[in-house]
This record gives sequence, C-alpha cells and structure tokens, in this order.
Amino acid sequence: MRFAIAAAGVLLGALPALVAAQGACPAQRDEVFVPAGRYQPFFKRAGGGAVPVPAMCVGAAPVSNAQFLGFVRDHPEWRKSRVGRLFAESNYLADWQDDLTPPPDALDAPVTFVSWFAAGAYCEAAGRRLPKVSEWERMAGARVPAQRAAPFAIAMGRPAADLAGTPLKLGGLWEWTEDFNSAVVTGRVGNAESADSSLFCGDGFRAVNASDYAAFLRYSFRSSLRADFTLRNLGFRCAGEAPAAAALSERSVYQLDASWTDDGGKPLQLRELQGVQVLTFFYTNCEAACPLTVKALQMLARDEASGVGKHTGFVLISVDPERDSVEALHQYRRTMQLDKDHWKLLRGSDADVRKLAALLGFNYEQVASGEFVHSNLVTVLNPRGEVVHQQNAVSGDRAELADAIRRARSAVTPPRASTGRR
Repeated sequence: MRFAIAAAGVLLGALPALVAAQGACPAQRDEVFVPAGRYQPFFKRAGGGAVPVPAMCVGAAPVSNAQFLGFVRDHPEWRKSRVGRLFAESNYLADWQDDLTPPPDALDAPVTFVSWFAAGAYCEAAGRRLPKVSEWERMAGARVPAQRAAPFAIAMGRPAADLAGTPLKLGGLWEWTEDFNSAVVTGRVGNAESADSSLFCGDGFRAVNASDYAAFLRYSFRSSLRADFTLRNLGFRCAGEAPAAAALSERSVYQLDASWTDDGGKPLQLRELQGVQVLTFFYTNCEAACPLTVKALQMLARDEASGVGKHTGFVLISVDPERDSVEALHQYRRTMQLDKDHWKLLRGSDADVRKLAALLGFNYEQVASGEFVHSNLVTVLNPRGEVVHQQNAVSGDRAELADAIRRARSAVTPPRASTGRR
C-alpha cells in the first residue's frame, strides 16, 4: 500500500529553514547539471570498485564554430595563422577559410580540428575547464548490452540513465578530456607478467568488463592522442564544479539533528550522502520482512534495464542499536553481500532513530521477545534530502520505485498531494 508524503511535508515544514535551496548551473551558461555519481574505471586498479564523481555542470553540447569564433576574436594567439606549431598541428581549424571565417553553413556545428591546448584555453577563458575522463564517463559512458547496439554507434557517448531527458547532446564526435593521457592501451598481445594474459587480445585482460567494447574504443582512442593533434572528428565541451550545495531546503530530512555511525565505525551525517537515496529501517536479527525488503532492493539495484542502481544509494538504519553493533552491521553486510559503493548500514542512538522514524512515518515497536514489529516503509530522497516518494514494501512493485528514483534525480520540490495515510 502506498504512502503519501504530505505528513512528512508538514513535519519538515516545521523545521527551520537553514539556507537557500541547492543551486543549479549558472543561468547564463547552456549547461546541464550532472548530479554526483560513481564511475567504474575501465581498467582494473588497486582497490577496485567504482570511484565517486562530484556533481558538476557540463556543456549541453560540444563547443560550436560560432562560439570558438568569439574566442579567437578575443584571443588572437589562437587564430589559425598565429597558433604555435608546438600547440597545434598544421591542419588546425582546417575547415575554416581564414582566421575569422568558419564554414558559413556550419556555425552551429561542433568546432573540430582543435588541439587539446586550444580546447583547454577556450574553457579557461570561459571560466571552465575540460572534463576529466571520470566525469565524461560518468556523464556519457552509459553501457549498452552488445546485442542491443553496435559499439561504434555508442562509443562516442550515450547519456547516463539519470540524464535521459536533459538537453545533453552526444554522438558522432570524439571529445577531448583534461586527462586524456591517463590511460595506457598498449595493443600488445599477451603479457609475460600474467599467466592469463595469453587468452586475450591486447589489453582486454586488464579490463574490469572486457565485453564493454564501446568503452574500450574510447580508451584506445584517447591513448592514441597527443595534445597537438587536430582531427576532423575530435571536438570538446567544457565543464565546471557545480555550485556549492547547500543549503538545505525547509523540507530536507538532512536538517534533522542526528548522528550516525556506519558499519566501519565511521561517523556520518545524512547530509554527507550524495545523489538519490533509498532509505528504510531494519534490524539484523529480523528474519522475515527485513531480508525480503533488502533482497528486493538488491534486485532493483542490479537490474540494468531499470537504469537506477549505478547512481543510487541505499541506506539501512537499524531500529535495534542495542544489539546492532558496528560489528553486527558489518557481518550483515557480508551475509547479504551488500557492496560498499552503494549501501550504507547505519546505527544511532535510540532517540535519533525514533526521531527520524517519526519524521518519515515509519512505525516500530519492540515486543516482549525482544523482536520488533514494524512497518515496511521505503522512502526515496532526492539529492537535497527531500522526500519525493514513499511506498509500503518493495517486492511487489519495483517498477514504481524505479520510476520514482529516476524522477527524484531531477526533482526540485517534492509534491504535497496526499492519497491517504494507509
């Protein structure tokens, strides 16, 4: 049975507003806001696992000929007749008639035949920079199963699932990145240092997912570049840090004065969480509802078709802090096989647990046996910590939850409409 979020809205409205709501990208720039997320490096590395990528603002489209014309007007050292050969090949801006005449029928088309140095100078003049590989891949490196699309069709970029429906334009063009030379793809066959390497062609044995051929094409292309290269199918876009998040709205759960500890013994405030969060309560000795809820959430997280797991966090808060020590939570993580990149297992004081549960409308009571009777409420929080969806139980309707998560990534203000309590 579904829960409305109106009651939570009333309670949250009673909390004092701290500061202004989280800012978006500057209005004067044609940019897309990319929420904080995670990026799985293509090559295996020490420590393994995905790495966090902070929120950013990125150009909605590659820089156009018209935009680059404005740049060279103001910065004549980057005109095609004056650029130093150390910083660009001889065919720099090859399709421009002269210093200030780009193709008249392609003013809005992406500028190409530009070097890494020229692209970086443009972004710097605009108060921006080139995106890092991790940022570009988080934004545009969405993987598509091999049977659904030819890798060459998507190697030049496919928007991440949470950016579907945004103005982000990709495809048909390779793009410079700030650290394009950070990956080494050798092209050799085999490696004497690894007994398994003879089974793979080139560098496939070093890949986290050797079947992601589109990503391999991107990394191979980047590895082949030099900073002075100017190619017909190579352009760029700029990126920058997102405005400081801030400021929690008057409806943000993250305003709540409560302290938590994770299963590694690390103190944590909910406001430190990045991106959309799916939050529920549990306890490790629960043998019925809790494992079913966690398993349902795991299935959702692992479902590539839903497109929600990669950039969504899952938060489990114990209602039994007396028995659920740090060690007990850690053992539960191992037993349930909950990865550290996406799952947080938290404990707090009885008072803090009760306070958050009351705020969200989660009911629980410890009975004489020491076990707990509790509801199965699951709450979706948008990146600002605002409640955007609640439902009772997950196992029967993961599709609705997945849809709510996708909407939460772009939600600014949660709806106030009520459909009844239960």
